Amino acid sequence: MKQAAPPTPPTLQARGSRVLLRPITLQDAKELVALHRASRAHFGSWTPPTLSVAEFRKNYKQWTRTGSLRFVVCLKQDGRMIGDVAFSQIVLGRLRSAYMGYSVGAAYAGQGYMQEALQLALRHVFRTLKLNRVEANIQPGNRPSIALAQRLGFSMEGYSRRYLKLANGWRDHQRWTLLASDWKPTRKTRPTSSQNLDGIEIRDLGLHDIAAFAVLRHQISLQGDFMLPEPGEVVAEKESFAGRIAKTLADPLIKRILALDRGRVVGFVSGTRGERQRNQHSVHVGIGLLDAYAGRGIGRRLMDEIEAWARETGARRLDLRVMVHNKRAVALYLRCGYAIEGRTRGEFLIDGKLVDAYFMGKILE
Repeated sequence: MKQAAPPTPPTLQARGSRVLLRPITLQDAKELVALHRASRAHFGSWTPPTLSVAEFRKNYKQWTRTGSLRFVVCLKQDGRMIGDVAFSQIVLGRLRSAYMGYSVGAAYAGQGYMQEALQLALRHVFRTLKLNRVEANIQPGNRPSIALAQRLGFSMEGYSRRYLKLANGWRDHQRWTLLASDWKPTRKTRPTSSQNLDGIEIRDLGLHDIAAFAVLRHQISLQGDFMLPEPGEVVAEKESFAGRIAKTLADPLIKRILALDRGRVVGFVSGTRGERQRNQHSVHVGIGLLDAYAGRGIGRRLMDEIEAWARETGARRLDLRVMVHNKRAVALYLRCGYAIEGRTRGEFLIDGKLVDAYFMGKILE
């Protein structure tokens, strides 16, 4: 007879650099419901939300029964709940396996929190429970979740048609698995925030940064003729721009990193990977910085950060396009190891004059 895992000790708590994991309790009802209500659109058909305290109490019995574990993910700095991780059908004995599920609130997606939380959870089930295998079933269209599983070392083993009924429909799922022998507990993740002695903070763009990012974009457009959109176009598309950024915040093919001076956004860099099998190895880079912060090494730090992300995701090439007369930017890219690969005549039309552009690229060895 298969042996189920014992329940989680109530005092179990796992701490990372930015998040902590702890077992879910009945006292978490209101906070989790509020998180799920605010994230309902973000969850879509991927995760069934818990939308009432009564529903929470009903689910709680299933979440905490023998053979199941459920953790809430909280910010380490203030204990605020941002997501949850669950293991179900935990079997010991000769099988030693479990199913894993996870979700993160809309306001906290795409910022690396869940990757850290899942590493903490996997450490518990592999080291403490001594499981051999963990399986996560993910819908094919859930690209952020699939990308996260891949970063953690999961491999896709199969495809299950009409596997689960979610959002009033039967959904196909991919089966992603991780063995204890393949799990890397020392796997390093790129820090989502760093700060030098000059007080400049470099960190990933979050949902709460979108308005400030839009303002920065407008400020940069007023500095010179180096951006594709003109200042008036930047203002006109401000609302649609913010909406597009919010929708792509959790897209694993896109990364946006900010530079901040005492909380003020002063620069950014973005990287966008190709969507096709034949160009996913390539990342297109864009960068912008306020003139007042030029010459302080901030641009180089931003370029180094986007390159580190590109390498983590398995990219092999970086490329960008820059106007020929933007000499400061060209010099930065050359210092970062980019090469001029070509020149396009009349690529841009500025004040009635044709302006050439360089195509620059860098191969990641």
